[in-house]
Amino acid sequence: MRNPPKIKIELIDIEESEDDPINLLMREMDESEDSEDYGEGIPLYDDASEIIGRAHSFISHEQETLDEKLDKMISEIEYSTENDILEDLRRCFRTMDDSILCATQFLEQAIEKQVETFTGFYYEMYEDARQSIMKTLTIVSKLRERNLFPLVPLVKDLTLDIDDIKVLVSRTTLEQVKEILEGYKIRRSHIRRKIEDF
Repeated sequence: MRNPPKIKIELIDIEESEDDPINLLMREMDESEDSEDYGEGIPLYDDASEIIGRAHSFISHEQETLDEKLDKMISEIEYSTENDILEDLRRCFRTMDDSILCATQFLEQAIEKQVETFTGFYYEMYEDARQSIMKTLTIVSKLRERNLFPLVPLVKDLTLDIDDIKVLVSRTTLEQVKEILEGYKIRRSHIRRKIEDF
């Protein structure tokens, strides 16, 4: 996987609120196509190839970050406390939010600039997501070996989030990308509430 430039995306508390960055961006897309405020994620570009290229880089970077966190969990799970594992899962969910935020900002910019050359993301991004899903299944297996059954549903929720990314990066039109992001938004608040209330 390439090593794209690191970015800093500031996310608020992952429980849903009026100021939630994903909700704000999705709402802005519904209300207006004239907005020029894209947060701190993907910078505003005029060139279609730059918009698409930067989206590839940023989402790939978040996939790599998630992959590292999953590897860490797998290597340490045998000795980790339940609280440690729970905190690791929270970090994974935050990384997923970063990925979706990048994708949402990309979509908003692409609509604003009327990008017509988008035909999909890099295939390797699909493979990266698929491998991350396999790692979550390994984590589920290890949790069961340790009888940490209450954490298993949370890992399965993470698997569903990653599957959303896998489906998203397999789409070939902006309208399809928007549909996936809207579906993620619907599920997101319920899943985040579950892990925060655990």
